[in-house]
Amino acid sequence: MEDGGAVRAKGEHYRVNGAKRGPAPAHNIGIWVGGYKRRMLQLIGREGDGWLPSLPYLEPGDLAAGNAVIDDAAAEAGRAPYGLEDDAVFPHLVRSDPDLETVIKRLAEEHLVIHDAIQNVDHALVDRIKAPHHYNSLEAAIGSLSDVLLSHLSYEEQEIVEPLARAGFYEGQV
Repeated sequence: MEDGGAVRAKGEHYRVNGAKRGPAPAHNIGIWVGGYKRRMLQLIGREGDGWLPSLPYLEPGDLAAGNAVIDDAAAEAGRAPYGLEDDAVFPHLVRSDPDLETVIKRLAEEHLVIHDAIQNVDHALVDRIKAPHHYNSLEAAIGSLSDVLLSHLSYEEQEIVEPLARAGFYEGQV
């Protein structure tokens, strides 16, 4: 960058002469990637904030397999594989109000249960493809996910709506 923020670069195929960036974002901009190959999934786990797969490109079982690769890569990199809320919002709330630590711990643990319930729905959908006239496992998995989510969201609303209003989702928001 030159003085004033203008960018100049002469590349082999393209060049930039004096481009100026816009204003800095008011908050963190997450990196969400739609890759499918193992190396990209590992990169998402190590560095990314989320995976945006396009469903038409997924085969049965790809969602669970991809999430497993991402989770393993995140764990190897020392990152929690469960997302922005666990990695950024929850620590910010505990720093803002240490009395929330027990609540935040419970919510983070519930995220693991939700993850498992979503995986069960994925497995039931694959089973449904194999046996199109059998709905029992899919109905049970969706019912379980619904119960887990309703319980979690109710507790979350009861316990952290007011602290979020007071402290914001990230440092400096409020």
